[in-house]
Amino acid sequence: MLLFLQDDRRKLLQERKESERATEELRKELSTLRSQSKKESEESKSKLIVERHERERESSEHAVMVRELQKALSEERRGRERAEDALREAEERCKQVGKETKNMF
Repeated sequence: MLLFLQDDRRKLLQERKESERATEELRKELSTLRSQSKKESEESKSKLIVERHERERESSEHAVMVRELQKALSEERRGRERAEDALREAEERCKQVGKETKNMF
């Protein structure tokens, strides 16, 4: 009976040591996975920040281009209006000169 209890005790101690080793291995693995997960999370956050900054830069550049195009369009409209005004004035002068010429003859 005593031998049976001692043998049983040895088996339980052996199982306990194996359980402790397995637990320690699992703790190390968990720690490694946590570190890896944290690193991946930080990399993802960093990538998102870089992408956000890139979108903000592109948006800013697009706003500048839109303003430049609006300015160019406005200048072109003003130029066209001036040209149309000059054409109307020239047509009126031609009509007046034509009338004056008719009146001379």
